[in-house]
Amino acid sequence: MVQAWYQGGVSVWDFTDSAHPQEIGFFERGPISADTFTVGDSWSAYYYNGYIYSNDIREGFDVLKISDRRTDSAKRVRLAELNVRASPATADRHGTAAFRREAPRPAERP
Repeated sequence: MVQAWYQGGVSVWDFTDSAHPQEIGFFERGPISADTFTVGDSWSAYYYNGYIYSNDIREGFDVLKISDRRTDSAKRVRLAELNVRASPATADRHGTAAFRREAPRPAERP
């Protein structure tokens, strides 16, 4: 599993033993400011076809590759596309209409 942390970068977790997950890797740029809290670092992270794609709030887009024997089995998984909203299995189960974009609705004021 990959996980993005604001101010903390990207963590890679091994859940082979789900009772005792282990962090097996991380990527972090370092502090934006040593003096003040500033929003930054990884906004989101996704594993896709052997790479981790991370969106940094301030610095842009990072493409990461992890080399660890515990992730070797993931190399055999190949997806035709990256859909961060739903996996193909979920889309098939619920039908494509469930994922159709809708027009934004006006905000309601109290």
